Amino acid sequence: MPRCTLHRPNAAPFPARPSSLQGNLCPAPSCPRWSKPHERGSVPSRHIDGRSRRAPAASAARSVEPARFLAGGRSEGGCGGTARQAGAEAAMTAITLREMTAAAYDAYSFAFLDQVDGEPRDPLGLDHRPGLLDAEIWARLDGEMVAMRAAGRDHIRILDAGCGPGLWLLRIARRARQLGFASVECRGFDIAPEMIVHATRHALDISDDHIRLHFVTGDIVTALDDLPDRAFDITLCLYSVLNHVPREMLADVAAHLGRVTRHALLLTVRAADDHPTIYVQPIGRARAMRQDDPGDRIDIVMADGRHLALVSHRFAEGELRDLFRSPLAIAETAPLSSHLLMLAVAR
Repeated sequence: MPRCTLHRPNAAPFPARPSSLQGNLCPAPSCPRWSKPHERGSVPSRHIDGRSRRAPAASAARSVEPARFLAGGRSEGGCGGTARQAGAEAAMTAITLREMTAAAYDAYSFAFLDQVDGEPRDPLGLDHRPGLLDAEIWARLDGEMVAMRAAGRDHIRILDAGCGPGLWLLRIARRARQLGFASVECRGFDIAPEMIVHATRHALDISDDHIRLHFVTGDIVTALDDLPDRAFDITLCLYSVLNHVPREMLADVAAHLGRVTRHALLLTVRAADDHPTIYVQPIGRARAMRQDDPGDRIDIVMADGRHLALVSHRFAEGELRDLFRSPLAIAETAPLSSHLLMLAVAR
């Protein structure tokens, strides 16, 4: 099996690569469009404590120096040195690639304001019906909330780890109130600051005083550490959030997701045998891409000239079950659309 998969989505011939990309389908340090910061003013945000305050302006996507990745992920210091140096190199690679992943989502955050099955769609399009995956996610979420309400619960707390523009939490909050929950608390975090700007703006559409929303910028690798045990009745981790966690950090993230969940955890990930994806846009908007499964990395040349690199770990079903079998009881795993879906419940 080849180590890397090269995919060219468009039938038209791929134009010659810039000289900085010869032999490497990776971000070019000199690429002028790698980072295009946009000025943003602060926006008001409804927080979980019920107070309204000003949310900080979104951080501009960092223009991370990607040259260290041009030779199989090694830093510019070369491959020699002590074991400690090698470990430091590996840690720097993981951290910087995570930053580049956040920058990629920042650059295309606008595309996630209207989604079906985790893929952005044209907001002016006529087809706004949920796709297979969205419908299956919602059926399970609604079932869990109905069961909790039938058991006499009148208060619910929900966490969305990797909330994007907050669309799922807003929909869940409204549905919980329809079911008769007297108090609904929702918390979402995302690695991309621009996503949180969109989420806080959407939260202004909620005028119900019984709903409290809190959106913050945070990396799932660290954002769960300080949350209390069993703090959330339902925890979500949808679409590709876990695909962007480095392999060596997955067990710790899974343990924390299980620890903070009181009732049910629902997650979806891109599958190992999935069709090619570039995550941040429909695949037709890429000139070329290369998925390196052993390296858990994807490199993309976008049609608009941007050069992106993201953490990209694709899951087998057995691997997903093994990760969460200890902290939670697995109720269901199922291949759906281009994803694997898993529902787990607290023991």
